[in-house]
Amino acid sequence: MQIYVYYSIFTTFISRIVFKLLSGYDNFELFGDSVRYDILSDRILDGNTDLDFIAFIISPLYPYTLALFKTLSASHWELIAVSFHFFLVSLSVVYLTKLSDLLFKHKVISILSGVLYMLYPMTLFYNYTLTQETSFQAYFIIAAYFLVKFLKDRSFWTLIKFSVLFSIVFLTKSHALMFAPWIVVLIFYDSQPFMYIKSKWIQTMVVGTICFLFTVPDGINNYQIHGIYTLSGTGVKTFFHNGNSQENYDFVFKNIGLNDDQEMQYIFDSTYYFEGLGKINAFPHKKKQDLHLDLAVKWIKENPIKFLQLKLYSGIRFFAPGVSFSKYSLKIWLMSMLTSAPIFILAYISLFRILKNGDFYEHRFIFFLITTVFLFYLVFMPQTRFRAITIEPFYIIYASHTLVSIVKWLSDNNQFAKTLIKIRVYFRLQTIKSFITNI
Repeated sequence: MQIYVYYSIFTTFISRIVFKLLSGYDNFELFGDSVRYDILSDRILDGNTDLDFIAFIISPLYPYTLALFKTLSASHWELIAVSFHFFLVSLSVVYLTKLSDLLFKHKVISILSGVLYMLYPMTLFYNYTLTQETSFQAYFIIAAYFLVKFLKDRSFWTLIKFSVLFSIVFLTKSHALMFAPWIVVLIFYDSQPFMYIKSKWIQTMVVGTICFLFTVPDGINNYQIHGIYTLSGTGVKTFFHNGNSQENYDFVFKNIGLNDDQEMQYIFDSTYYFEGLGKINAFPHKKKQDLHLDLAVKWIKENPIKFLQLKLYSGIRFFAPGVSFSKYSLKIWLMSMLTSAPIFILAYISLFRILKNGDFYEHRFIFFLITTVFLFYLVFMPQTRFRAITIEPFYIIYASHTLVSIVKWLSDNNQFAKTLIKIRVYFRLQTIKSFITNI
């Protein structure tokens, strides 16, 4: 197994380097967010710890990570950051295979999960060099392994590992906090749901305490600057408005081909004028958030049909593989469909079979995680990269399960066919033998 670990890390690292070279993009071209974190890390190094970026207060861990790399080497920080990210992704492959083994206890499924994840184009695309998503996905996969392991062994040490890792996850991207309530459900929901209640409360308190302690430095910092104690990044009300507004409705149904930067100007532009309210993006963060929420609620009340259309679109987008057809070029959309559709279909088959066979309990983690991202799509808006980095690695595990099952079925049926042929040949030989004897 140790040789496989080294092989997985090495080959995944090489696959990322190859993709980087073949893509032709530098470290900032593919995703504009990379520029944002470059700016914020410079701000930190200048002594300014305010991570307010108009629409959001950014989750702290990634900007501080880049600031650390710049401190280590001002001229080679990009190389350090890229190497760090590629190593993290490579390490996450190992934990994805370990998670697969926990779920299915099948060596072939585990290895296949690692290989598919290593080469999965959607992961290659969204886990680019300086993107926040790269480190988030790696941290989340490792945290998921320790969560599922804890649900099986109920080890206090495993719980502490998970709690620390989950804290790192949501301090990297705050949308992971939407999964937090399900962690409590998972702790209490076991094969003996009405036993060991005291132990389960202690386990819940341990997770909550550790996670809260990790929020303290940045939470106090933001309280001093903005008067808001943050668990991670914040801007949920602004983001809710972004997904429930006339601007988003037009972006989805009218302004076909409009890119994300143009779509989100009204929440990222401090000079944007809102009729009757003024330039609210320039207001203090607490007041700005409340006004964005009010605008969203007002639009929903005034446009119930459009609101329902957006929610229907969001639901369809969640289950549909690939990126949005209306917002990407035909080439990118087609490539994303061809590469992700097989994974989605095979994963859905596996999940359906699990439900049909009554094995929900053993795989409850993935169903709760799917519910979390689905609710994110409905409450806010479809975000292909959020889905790609949050649940698609786990889809790969379940797609591998279906693939192995199909191969086994074909093998069994092939053997059955060979047996039939042997029987038919035997009876034919016996008939010929009988005929010759009679002659």
